Amino acid sequence: MAMESLIRWPGLFLLLKEALGSVGDNSPFFINCVKNCNVEICKAGKHEQWQYKLLGFEVSLWSCLENCEYKCQWKTVEAFQRKNWSIPQFRGKWPFIRFFGLQEPASVFFSVINFFVVLKLLFLFRKKVPKKTQYYRVWNIFGLVQLNSWVWSSVYHTRDTDFTERMDYMSAFLLILYSFYAVGLRYTNTNLNLKTLFWSLFCGSIGLNHLTYLWLYNFDYSYNMKLSCLLGGITAVAWIFWSCLHFQKQYFVWKIGVFGLLVFATAFLELMDFPPILWMIDAHSLWHGSSIIVNIFFFLFVIDDCQYLNYNQLKTENQVEKLD
Repeated sequence: MAMESLIRWPGLFLLLKEALGSVGDNSPFFINCVKNCNVEICKAGKHEQWQYKLLGFEVSLWSCLENCEYKCQWKTVEAFQRKNWSIPQFRGKWPFIRFFGLQEPASVFFSVINFFVVLKLLFLFRKKVPKKTQYYRVWNIFGLVQLNSWVWSSVYHTRDTDFTERMDYMSAFLLILYSFYAVGLRYTNTNLNLKTLFWSLFCGSIGLNHLTYLWLYNFDYSYNMKLSCLLGGITAVAWIFWSCLHFQKQYFVWKIGVFGLLVFATAFLELMDFPPILWMIDAHSLWHGSSIIVNIFFFLFVIDDCQYLNYNQLKTENQVEKLD
């Protein structure tokens, strides 16, 4: 999920749709279907009927009424198709087929792949970069923050609830904020001085204020999106500018330039809103898939950059020893 909030501007419109309802869940066919199912199965105490139609894992994740809505969702889709109408959305989302209990299987799959790719890259970073190297801790923490974001992305797309949604969005914001903080440190340094102290307090106050507000007062989607996109956009532009500044002296900085460009390029995947292919693969899941490549470019730059800094540090220490 790295930079995810940056490319979720289209999500603002989806959230508005969800708040107001969509064509599918507002259709009389769907409403009557759910009402009848609730009376005939849920209120009649025939919950065991789902045991024969769904996996045990699915039954445990969803309530009887939610299973009714899932069944009626597909009946509504079939009814729309018979009339040659467009595929309807339900609460701002396309219909997805559950696969082994996964609500959005493709997004879960790519989120899990991202988790293991980042884990592999983090181990590679730790293997190739000495612990004493400047920025070692910064990027090590970054890797852990990103792993956390992919965990919650996987959980959220497995089962969409108010809690899992909050954790997914807040974890994504935390990753965006830390990325913003880290690029600021790279423009200065990690040594404790007035600049780094001010920068740390500034970013920390943004995070504390934002997350506290979302969790305790109001989970404002629009506010969260705008702030995430602002911080993410600044971060991507800062890395592109960094690559332009240092390209002639440090050959490897092209990787971070490509990273910044890819962040903006992959945003178009979110704009390609279409019904899921095979009822599983939508534009958002493809964005998750593209994040794999984006993460690889970022970590390869980080490894090269830290090795470059370590080489210069050792070179300086050797020169000092010769003078002594």
